[in-house]
Amino acid sequence: MVPKDEATKARIKATVGGNLLFKGLDREQLEAVVMSMEEITISQGEAVITQGEEGNHFYVVDRCRM
Repeated sequence: MVPKDEATKARIKATVGGNLLFKGLDREQLEAVVMSMEEITISQGEAVITQGEEGNHFYVVDRCRM
């Protein structure tokens, strides 16, 4: 679990709320998923996902600053 404030939890819930993968979760399950997420910042030009490589993470894009 990754500690986060209520505003961050609300932002994550709003971002994933309409996603098919999360729609069927009950309140307790969604809370567990939200609490397991960790915020990271990616620099412009930095590779997040490389085609052909094995994936170990699920990414949710909250905002993009260009």
